[in-house]
Amino acid sequence: MLEQAPVIVFVMNTKGLNYREDHPKDEYLMELADIQSISAAIQNMCLEATNRNIGSLWTCNVFFAYDELKEWLHEDGEMAAAIAFGYTDKEVRPLPRKPMDQVVEYRGDYPDEWKDMLK
Repeated sequence: MLEQAPVIVFVMNTKGLNYREDHPKDEYLMELADIQSISAAIQNMCLEATNRNIGSLWTCNVFFAYDELKEWLHEDGEMAAAIAFGYTDKEVRPLPRKPMDQVVEYRGDYPDEWKDMLK
């Protein structure tokens, strides 16, 4: 897929920590927060691509050629992922999702109207 895509976006964490090194706990926790933000941005790019009938593939297996890709990109930050974008002859549509009640569990007290969201 990546070889066929006309556009590949390499997503970099410019403040990222070298994953090969040990880091203090507070820096590691900030890294996790940054990765969560980056992931949300990637998801939004893929959702918008789908809205525009553009296929997308989000892959995190950049680590198989991490050093080579970073050298090729001439970037100092840490690579988080790659996203391939392109038009396809297949229908572009969101993937099937599991029902909410299979992925969300409410514990404790919550408003009764929330029960309807699980249907």
